[in-house]
Amino acid sequence: MKPTLTIAIPTWHNAEQLSNCLSTLVNYTKFPFKVIVIDNGCDAVMKQSSESWPDNVEYVNPGENKGWMGGINHALEMCDTSLFCMMNDDVAFLPSNTGFWQELTSHFLDDTVGIVGPASDFIAGTQAIAHVTPLCFNASVIMGVCIVTKTAFLRDLGGLDETLPGGDDLDLCVRVRQAGKHVRVDKRAYLHHIGQQSGRRAQGEYYDGVEHQEMVKNAIAAKHGMKAWGEVYAFSIQEDLRDPYAGEGDHEWIESLKTEGMVLNLGCGAHRIEGAINVDINDTEAHGEGGMFGVSTEADQVLDVTDLPYDEDFADVIIASHLLEHLIDPIKALKEWQRVLKPGGDLVLITPDQARVPSQVMDPTHVHCYNIDSLKSLLAACGFEVYTSGGGFFNSIRVVATVQEEVIA
Repeated sequence: MKPTLTIAIPTWHNAEQLSNCLSTLVNYTKFPFKVIVIDNGCDAVMKQSSESWPDNVEYVNPGENKGWMGGINHALEMCDTSLFCMMNDDVAFLPSNTGFWQELTSHFLDDTVGIVGPASDFIAGTQAIAHVTPLCFNASVIMGVCIVTKTAFLRDLGGLDETLPGGDDLDLCVRVRQAGKHVRVDKRAYLHHIGQQSGRRAQGEYYDGVEHQEMVKNAIAAKHGMKAWGEVYAFSIQEDLRDPYAGEGDHEWIESLKTEGMVLNLGCGAHRIEGAINVDINDTEAHGEGGMFGVSTEADQVLDVTDLPYDEDFADVIIASHLLEHLIDPIKALKEWQRVLKPGGDLVLITPDQARVPSQVMDPTHVHCYNIDSLKSLLAACGFEVYTSGGGFFNSIRVVATVQEEVIA
């Protein structure tokens, strides 16, 4: 598969931690990426060891120590993918977070997003895993440990500012927001960070010490003014986003369809639709499963959605939001829903998109995975014709289908 993401990793005499970084990156994450390692140390031993690296990891000797910012800009010039990531060499990926890159890159379906960063343990501000926040949110600033963006966007910004004494990530965040884009954090993606490794070896206690931090603060203030300086150092959350597991954006989309007539809202959980018959397998005293774990259900009727007590041609609309992936026998369910739907009635479906997120890793109660093509094929096999389809706000597929005419006949 052709890479869509370039991961740039500057390094300086840090072979052991770089090796751990690359090993966990390659073995614990699954995504079409390539890696450019910028060896600022111009280390002959590292160059030799790079011969055993995977084919998608490229060693680059820039001929001099370009520093962090220069190394990133060097890799940006080489980049031939649509997405670009700048990342430290003292990080490690967890085997439980195989969808790390899917989580971060999915945000670029939203054109208002400029840069995205994950959660970590050794990190300042709201990205810290110990800092209680929503799972996804827009922030005033993210740290340069790992930042993902569109390649063209970063090039349009001019890359990193190599004239700064540090604080390139803070400066970048200011410029991103000045360009009218969001700075976003996604805590579904987690990256272990050791912290301050190359900087402390190269510059000793000066690196990130009081004097260095004062120089960075003064440089940011001089370049962007005190208002931008204050926003950067406030580390404030500017806008909370919807919990992607709750799927609120999807439910707003359902409301926008303005369904009429007899509506069945199957697998409703806590998301009632006024005027509809809200159905769930759990009663109001029970609590949801998977992504809705611990949330009380609000069902009008407690029923098995694969065996409904309604007559044929009962409903004008059937809604099943984040339900099909939980059903062991989806064909039985779809055949039952086809029976209950009136001729010309609508089936509204939402499922996670396996092409953008590892659905079963995200929620182990998912017993099936779908992408847009597989979902359309399943619906066609069960007598439905899809006439509206698209992607949801957080990694979901949205489909509206009707019973095929030959099936109606």
